[in-house]
Amino acid sequence: AIYYVDHLGGRIVRVGSGLGTSIATKLTGAYIGTAPVGSSYTLDKAFDGRLDRLVTVGEGSVWIAGDAGYRVLLRFDPASGRRVQRIDLPFAPKRVAAGEGAVWATDALEDAVWRVDPETLETTRIPVAGGPREIAVGFGAVWVVNALAGTVSEIDPAASTVVSTLPLRVGVEDVAVGAGAVWVTGDAP
Repeated sequence: AIYYVDHLGGRIVRVGSGLGTSIATKLTGAYIGTAPVGSSYTLDKAFDGRLDRLVTVGEGSVWIAGDAGYRVLLRFDPASGRRVQRIDLPFAPKRVAAGEGAVWATDALEDAVWRVDPETLETTRIPVAGGPREIAVGFGAVWVVNALAGTVSEIDPAASTVVSTLPLRVGVEDVAVGAGAVWVTGDAP
């Protein structure tokens, strides 16, 4: 199914039955394809003309993150498509993922990952290496690409701490979890 995320109207509307994950944007929202739990997609133009929005699905909700000028996390009910909560954040979210009992967001300005508890809305700051960019959840951990440091951090979601940081010989760009592995893309030296 294809859904339209209407931030201003506070709702998600089903607009088609096409398959796939391509995204087409409009001035006040974005069309997103069917997404498995834990998936996230960057929305290039959405919501009042602001750029670089994210949507992720997990923990029973659809989550949309703001940016440096709009420090919020919006929660939508996937069954009704209605926005059910606006959470003001103490940081500027860069990327977002959901799973392991929380919503996770990178904060590139402060070199941190934030854990947002979906029940209590409590936020926990977790320091990581320089330039946290992309984030994924899987295999009982949260995985973060630290673009400036050229590393990937593994966060224990239960303890909200970094348990390992893996240096790579390439400039790291993205991370995904699936098919039995953690996948990282980057530039060859």
